[in-house]
Amino acid sequence: MLATSGRVIMVSGAFRGIGAAVCTRLLEAGFKVTGGMRSPDTALEHPNFLPCTYDAESLEAASS
Repeated sequence: MLATSGRVIMVSGAFRGIGAAVCTRLLEAGFKVTGGMRSPDTALEHPNFLPCTYDAESLEAASS
């Protein structure tokens, strides 16, 4: 795996399933992670995790 120092990884679909599992694994490894999801208010709580509102089906989401 890559060195964790200074790295931030963006994961789309971070709320559930494979996306959530990837986020958890990366955080356990020491990475900083930003996760795109429709409802960030229900996101995983971790000091190195930044949830972001993102809906791939919405054209407006790409500009926010």
